[in-house]
Amino acid sequence: MKILSQIRAIRGLSMTLMVVGTASVAPAQTINWGNAASLSGINFDSGGSLLDGSYTFTLGVFDAGFDPYTADPTTWFANWTELDTATYNAPVSLFSDTFLVTDNTHAGQQAYIWGYNQTTPVDQTAEWVLITDDDGKDGNDWVIPNHSDQTALTLEWRVSSATSPVFGGLNDTQGPGDFSSDPTPYQLQTHTFPAPVPEPGALAFLAYAGFLTARRRRR
Repeated sequence: MKILSQIRAIRGLSMTLMVVGTASVAPAQTINWGNAASLSGINFDSGGSLLDGSYTFTLGVFDAGFDPYTADPTTWFANWTELDTATYNAPVSLFSDTFLVTDNTHAGQQAYIWGYNQTTPVDQTAEWVLITDDDGKDGNDWVIPNHSDQTALTLEWRVSSATSPVFGGLNDTQGPGDFSSDPTPYQLQTHTFPAPVPEPGALAFLAYAGFLTARRRRR
């Protein structure tokens, strides 16, 4: 009887440990994001030069109701929530990471990959590319899933399957932004911003300064 009681106690302890162990594992949805490595140059800046290790790539979402398609780019960063980040490995043109969705804070929101050399200032020194998949086809849009869906397969959000260049170039398709070279073929091309246009008064001053310079030269 004593042995039987010990066996029952051990079984009870095992069941308790199993329950505790199961409870401690929070459900999560896995998202693999980024691009595939390549020994050929596939990612370029607006002037046609290969991207280097100074670039950062992030996975994130914009605030609810904020639309980067129509919003002023200078307001993007203030409305951006970074979920994950990946460094850029220039020799193999690679950035890639895995993000685990452990809660429903951003469930249902559109996700984007944003690559940049700087977030401020937003001028001709900034090089950005912002992409997503939001075409509503194939059921693979980049929408943050519900974390409790344990039947869902790992999501693969890759540059090769993205459909929308919100800013910059994506898979040989140019989106908004300034660029001076079209390095087709490419996966990503960052674009930049135009230099500010002087106000009319400044233009008049520049014209007058040019007139004075030309007059001095003639003398």
